[in-house]
Amino acid sequence: MPVSPLSSLLPASSAPRFGVGNRRWFLGRSAQAVGGAAAAATLGPLGDVFAPTVARAQEGEQRTPPNDVIAEWRRFADNFGREHDLDLSGRGSRIAFICLSNRLRGEDVVTDLDHARKQRAMLTGLGGLIPNAELIDFPLKDLNQADYWDIGDSGRGDLVVYKRGLPGTIADNAQGISEMMEGILTTELKTVTRMLNTIASEEKGKYQVIHLAVGMSNFIAMDRVYSLLERHSDQFPNIRQLVYNPDDDRAGNRLALTNNPEDRLTKMRLLKQYFDAHLILKPDEGRLATMLGAYRDALKKVVDDADAVLVLPFGNDQDELETYREAGYGTDDFVSLFTRTGEELNDAVIRVAGSNVNNTVMDLSDDTISTSSMPGTETILPTIAAPGHRVVVTMPPRQEGGRPRSLVRTGTSVSTALGVGAVAMARRASDNRLTARETVQLIQRTAYPHSNLTRRQVGAGLLDFEKLLTEAEKLRNGN
Repeated sequence: MPVSPLSSLLPASSAPRFGVGNRRWFLGRSAQAVGGAAAAATLGPLGDVFAPTVARAQEGEQRTPPNDVIAEWRRFADNFGREHDLDLSGRGSRIAFICLSNRLRGEDVVTDLDHARKQRAMLTGLGGLIPNAELIDFPLKDLNQADYWDIGDSGRGDLVVYKRGLPGTIADNAQGISEMMEGILTTELKTVTRMLNTIASEEKGKYQVIHLAVGMSNFIAMDRVYSLLERHSDQFPNIRQLVYNPDDDRAGNRLALTNNPEDRLTKMRLLKQYFDAHLILKPDEGRLATMLGAYRDALKKVVDDADAVLVLPFGNDQDELETYREAGYGTDDFVSLFTRTGEELNDAVIRVAGSNVNNTVMDLSDDTISTSSMPGTETILPTIAAPGHRVVVTMPPRQEGGRPRSLVRTGTSVSTALGVGAVAMARRASDNRLTARETVQLIQRTAYPHSNLTRRQVGAGLLDFEKLLTEAEKLRNGN
């Protein structure tokens, strides 16, 4: 939601603080901004951020104030850089930016979509965490690629299909629904794998970080198929009949025709039954297992050959999982394919969970994980958690001569961008002596463990920005 000006979001007098129960996790929040919270002491280079806080009960509902963590981290990095004769503005850092952006056929210009613009603004530009870093675009929707496939709504109510970068169609039959389901689930996985292989073939050290700002799971794929069938029902009467009524070939029955919200759960159950019975796309067998194997191979080359750190969101749509359990969906259906990197790469990638201002994992309805359900699996865990709740993002002017805008954003997309910036600065603080794997290990080693949260919620703990830079800088001097 747009909020302007920034001064309306934050108190005039603000000092950064940590959340209750965590001395070192730099949230960038002000004690004055939290109704009834007061800092007890002023310690260390970050002001009162090491001070304990006391929360007092407030009458009535209190809205969580915005979190100015990007500006506060930037200020600390500037002070730390001056103290140690370091430029931590991002200058010299190259980031491979894989996000929801477009490149039209025959064109080199990349067009950022809304999600990409916000991700970019968090990192570079006027209010970015690493304003002088260079983001190199790897657009997810690239019509210049011969194997590019996509289906979606144009935004104007029209169905748009691309095959091999050219307009195409989907047949209204069993083959068509199979193509739609498999294409939605696997196209991004194949696209990102191709991008990783491209990065791995570049000179070693060309990119310090890879920012992967996308996610795809069985549930997301099913949800997109559902939405397309509902929006474009006139184009797919046979497919709707097929997937919504697998045991009933009569025309005109209720589920095939109605769009009532009450039927959604039943339809999603039938859609999953069709998917499981006819596509057999499981992570540990068949075509999907082969694709995931190629993805992991490409990622290993990126880490070992290109010496780049992959940072990606860890979000399992847990609120949706609670709703859809009775429809037959389980935790595994909500785990993003991109987090299935394999245990051998656990010390080579950073999967970022989002946390709120109280240092607990958020309970949201989009792409984050919650404390009320079981995030992660036995082997697929977040690496760390970073701030992701109501973070202030400074957007560039819409036109030349315009004024910047302030937005407040929430989700693992926010925490992932902060993770990317932290990685870039840590590698720079070490004078690039940290390898990709050593960077991930350092982030895990310096994380702040939270006594009330499990590894399945926060991995090694909460990202400790100050300790990370401090330890990385020691390597620069051979310590």
